[in-house]
Amino acid sequence: MFTALYTAHSGISSAQYQKYYGRLSASERSAKLWIARRGRYYGRFQLDVSYLHGDYSVANQEHTADRYVKGRYGSWTAAKRFWMAHNWY
Repeated sequence: MFTALYTAHSGISSAQYQKYYGRLSASERSAKLWIARRGRYYGRFQLDVSYLHGDYSVANQEHTADRYVKGRYGSWTAAKRFWMAHNWY
Protein backbone atom coordinates (compact mmCIF):
# COMPACT_ATOMS: atom_id res chain seq x y z
CA MET A 1 0.00 0.00 0.00
CA PHE A 2 2.74 2.49 0.96
CA THR A 3 4.62 1.80 -2.29
CA ALA A 4 1.54 2.61 -4.36
CA LEU A 5 0.88 5.82 -2.44
CA TYR A 6 4.51 6.92 -2.65
CA THR A 7 4.89 6.23 -6.34
CA ALA A 8 1.62 8.02 -7.11
CA HIS A 9 2.90 11.22 -5.49
CA SER A 10 6.62 11.04 -6.27
CA GLY A 11 6.52 10.41 -10.00
CA ILE A 12 8.66 7.26 -9.83
CA SER A 13 7.44 3.87 -10.96
CA SER A 14 6.95 0.85 -8.71
CA ALA A 15 10.00 -0.75 -10.33
CA GLN A 16 12.11 2.32 -9.57
CA TYR A 17 10.80 2.35 -6.01
CA GLN A 18 11.82 -1.28 -5.56
CA LYS A 19 15.24 -0.58 -7.06
CA TYR A 20 16.03 2.41 -4.84
CA TYR A 21 14.07 1.61 -1.68
CA GLY A 22 13.22 -2.10 -1.74
CA ARG A 23 16.45 -3.33 -0.15
CA LEU A 24 16.55 -0.74 2.61
CA SER A 25 15.38 -1.48 6.14
CA ALA A 26 12.27 0.37 7.28
CA SER A 27 14.34 2.85 9.29
CA GLU A 28 16.76 3.49 6.39
CA ARG A 29 13.86 3.92 3.96
CA SER A 30 12.15 6.31 6.37
CA ALA A 31 15.32 8.37 6.78
CA LYS A 32 15.92 8.53 3.02
CA LEU A 33 12.36 9.68 2.35
CA TRP A 34 12.55 12.21 5.19
CA ILE A 35 15.67 13.77 3.63
CA ALA A 36 14.16 13.73 0.13
CA ARG A 37 11.10 15.64 1.33
CA ARG A 38 13.32 18.41 2.65
CA GLY A 39 14.98 19.05 -0.67
CA ARG A 40 14.26 22.51 -2.01
CA TYR A 41 16.13 22.26 -5.27
CA TYR A 42 14.96 20.47 -8.37
CA GLY A 43 16.06 19.47 -11.83
CA ARG A 44 18.81 20.30 -14.23
CA PHE A 45 19.40 23.83 -12.91
CA GLN A 46 18.78 22.96 -9.25
CA LEU A 47 16.07 25.58 -8.91
CA ASP A 48 14.23 26.21 -5.68
CA VAL A 49 10.93 24.36 -6.15
CA SER A 50 9.01 27.50 -5.19
CA TYR A 51 10.21 29.12 -8.44
CA LEU A 52 8.57 26.36 -10.50
CA HIS A 53 5.05 26.88 -9.10
CA GLY A 54 4.26 23.17 -9.34
CA ASP A 55 5.17 22.89 -13.04
CA TYR A 56 8.23 20.62 -13.18
CA SER A 57 8.25 20.27 -16.96
CA VAL A 58 11.52 20.68 -18.84
CA ALA A 59 10.11 23.70 -20.66
CA ASN A 60 9.21 25.45 -17.41
CA GLN A 61 12.59 24.62 -15.86
CA GLU A 62 14.38 26.13 -18.86
CA HIS A 63 12.17 29.23 -18.88
CA THR A 64 12.46 29.70 -15.12
CA ALA A 65 16.24 29.22 -15.15
CA ASP A 66 16.61 31.80 -17.93
CA ARG A 67 14.45 34.28 -16.02
CA TYR A 68 16.29 33.63 -12.74
CA VAL A 69 19.76 34.02 -14.26
CA LYS A 70 18.82 37.16 -16.18
CA GLY A 71 17.31 38.74 -13.07
CA ARG A 72 20.07 37.78 -10.66
CA TYR A 73 23.23 37.85 -12.80
CA GLY A 74 22.30 39.45 -16.10
CA SER A 75 23.68 36.59 -18.20
CA TRP A 76 24.65 32.93 -18.12
CA THR A 77 28.34 33.88 -18.37
CA ALA A 78 28.04 36.11 -15.32
CA ALA A 79 26.27 33.26 -13.49
CA LYS A 80 29.12 30.92 -14.44
CA ARG A 81 31.72 33.41 -13.14
CA PHE A 82 29.81 33.64 -9.86
CA TRP A 83 29.64 29.84 -9.62
CA MET A 84 33.36 29.50 -10.28
CA ALA A 85 34.07 31.92 -7.44
CA HIS A 86 31.50 30.57 -4.94
CA ASN A 87 30.63 26.95 -5.98
CA TRP A 88 26.93 27.83 -6.29
CA TYR A 89 24.71 30.24 -8.14
